[in-house]
Amino acid sequence: MATLTIRKLDDKVHARLRVQAAINGRSVEAEVREILLKAASRPKTPRKPPKKAMEALERFRESIRKANGGKMPTGVVDEFLRNRRRMWGEE
Repeated sequence: MATLTIRKLDDKVHARLRVQAAINGRSVEAEVREILLKAASRPKTPRKPPKKAMEALERFRESIRKANGGKMPTGVVDEFLRNRRRMWGEE
């Protein structure tokens, strides 16, 4: 099994862990192991971006569409590759 050392842990956090461990009838070390096990076992659920961020993104997209005659431009990488292929006579 691996060993983990945590440096510079705030004294208040350590005190809370000690209380929590005592309530659960465990050592601080066992309590921290349980906390880490639960945290690492949680399924990763993607979070939705905040509404303000989505609104800002949509405004940005709209400004890009207006600048390109109402259409979204092709991907930058695709355009770069297309230009390189034309430059080298491959397209």
